[in-house]
This record gives sequence, structure tokens and C-alpha cells, in this order.
Amino acid sequence: MGLETSLEKLRAFKLADKYETFHKAMPGIILATDNQKEIITQILDNCCAELIRLFLPTKKPLKTTLKQVIATYMDEISRSAADNANKDFAYELCWYLSDIAGLKMKLSSERKTWGYWKVADNEVKIFNKKKAGNK
Repeated sequence: MGLETSLEKLRAFKLADKYETFHKAMPGIILATDNQKEIITQILDNCCAELIRLFLPTKKPLKTTLKQVIATYMDEISRSAADNANKDFAYELCWYLSDIAGLKMKLSSERKTWGYWKVADNEVKIFNKKKAGNK
């Protein structure tokens, strides 16, 4: 995906009403309270703003930097006052942001239950899946 396309998609995501636009990912989520929506929307908007900032220079940012940004905000989601359904919705949207950034983090999941990450020591830890033949 080109730099401009990623920037355009990130900007569109930031402006979108996350619950109205993406509720089909979790149909019942549209019934979330305004407080829950506000918590998740703020975290996702902050994550998106940081990703946009990384894409603004003329060179595409390093994948490790992009992964770290998304992992940081997924960690923030895990510590937030949002309920589990809203957290799961937010994680799905973080994976969507990773797709926009060209990472496909959910597809390289080591743990399918939670995707590419797990919570350890109250922090989100990223797994690096080893390629066949590597030890």
C-alpha cells in the first residue's frame, strides 16, 4: 500500500464514528453506552493520530515502530475502564489500523484467542512468529 493511500485511510478512520462505521465487526456493540464509546474512541483516535504522524515524512516508517505504536495503544485499551466487549471491539479496530499500516498483525497471530499479543505483567507483549527452519 502506498504512503498516500495509508495516510488517506488513516485520516478517514480518525474522522469516522467508530461505532457507527464498524459496528458490523461486532453487531451488539452499537448498544454500548456513551461513556464506553468515548473511552474507546479517544484511545483509537490517539493511536491513529500517532500513526498519521509517523506516515507524514516522505519515507514509510519502520514496521517495528508501527507495531510498537499499535501495541502501546492496545496496552492502553487493556488498562482502560472499558468493558470486555468494547475492548474486543477496540482490538479489532487496532488490527484494522495495522492492516492500513501494512502490518497484517492479526494474520501473524501466535495465539488465536487474542490475536498477535498477550497480556503479561499488565502489558501487551508482541509475539514474533518464527519461520519454519529457524530456531
